[in-house]
Amino acid sequence: MVDHNKSHKELAVESILSGNENVQESGTPDRDVLFQKTGRESRAQDLVNAYQALKNTDQKLVNQQAEKEQRAAELHIANIELAFQNGEKEKRAAELNIANKELVFQNEEKEKRAAELHLANIELAFQNEEKEKRAAELNVANKELVFQNEEKEKRAAELIKSQLQLRNFATHLQNVREEEKVAIVREIHDDLGQILVALKIDLGLFKHKFSKGNGRIDPEEIMVTFDNLSVLVDKTIQTTRRIMTGLRPEIIDSLGFIEAAKSYMLEFEVRHHLPCQFNCSIPELNTTPQQSVALFRILQEALNNIVKHAKATAVKIRVSIHGKKLILEVKDNGIGIEENQTFRQDSYGMIGMKERVTLLDGELFITGEAGKGISVRVEMPYTS
Repeated sequence: MVDHNKSHKELAVESILSGNENVQESGTPDRDVLFQKTGRESRAQDLVNAYQALKNTDQKLVNQQAEKEQRAAELHIANIELAFQNGEKEKRAAELNIANKELVFQNEEKEKRAAELHLANIELAFQNEEKEKRAAELNVANKELVFQNEEKEKRAAELIKSQLQLRNFATHLQNVREEEKVAIVREIHDDLGQILVALKIDLGLFKHKFSKGNGRIDPEEIMVTFDNLSVLVDKTIQTTRRIMTGLRPEIIDSLGFIEAAKSYMLEFEVRHHLPCQFNCSIPELNTTPQQSVALFRILQEALNNIVKHAKATAVKIRVSIHGKKLILEVKDNGIGIEENQTFRQDSYGMIGMKERVTLLDGELFITGEAGKGISVRVEMPYTS
């Protein structure tokens, strides 16, 4: 009975073996049969060997097939693993894509915030610049305010000082007035009073002689008496004029400042034995009575200061016009002033001259040099 499960090679080998058995069973002693039998056995052995080789080959093929199947299974498993890994990779790639999109969105948000922050910084910088600008303006305003306050304080101090000087000057003027009154009273008493007393005595004596003369009157004696009386009257008139001139020169109102200055200069020369030179290049000076009196008092004060302090031997007085200014300059050749020495700004004479010059809308300049005297210069507006 044929086994269908055997391969063709197995069937062929069995067929050869069965033939050998048949020969052995027949027992034919024929040499050819024996040879054939031997050949068959040899071929059978070859076939067995071939079968064994085939079997080994089949086993190898089976093993190779098993290995292939195992490798296919492993490859399948590897493919499944690779597919799983690819799925994981795709999942991770998707997650990474989502993360990238999220990162891009975050970056866009950051860029947007950065842009907003940049705009905010620009706005802040602009506000800071505005603040700095306002701070600078405020600083300038504060400095200006400080300067104004300092100026106000300075002016207030100057005003207080000026008020104090004016108060002292007013006190000084009051004292001067009292001194002038005392001087006037002394002059009236010493000069006018004595002259009038002498005049009264002479008149009394003349009356007594005339009443006791029994009609005998010497004409020559009468003439001498009248001459003496006339001299006393002249002295009275001169003293009266001198007192009046000291109070206010009448010549200022009648002939003006130039003639009054010349007259006072001649009197000053005689009284103090100090030669004076008067120069005036103006043919006719047009000034108001107030201006003339102010200039005359400044001239008086300057000459009095020369007598008191300068130790001068000569004085020059110059009146001129320069542009639209009238200039009065009184200069001496006295001891002058040292380099580091300053004029006393609080002296009453200086205050008086300053006040009078201020009333004239003018300026007062006092300069000097050691050993070369001092110059007092007054400049005031002038229109001819």
